[in-house]
Amino acid sequence: HPGCIWSREEVTQEAKARWQCERCKSCTVCCETSDA
Repeated sequence: HPGCIWSREEVTQEAKARWQCERCKSCTVCCETSDA
């Protein structure tokens, strides 16, 4: 979610940590799914 993003570097690091499919992925900050 755009409102949950801090810096591009933090987002990139978190994205590399674990992968989820497009349908199941959740925001790494608020943990809501992409459908939320």
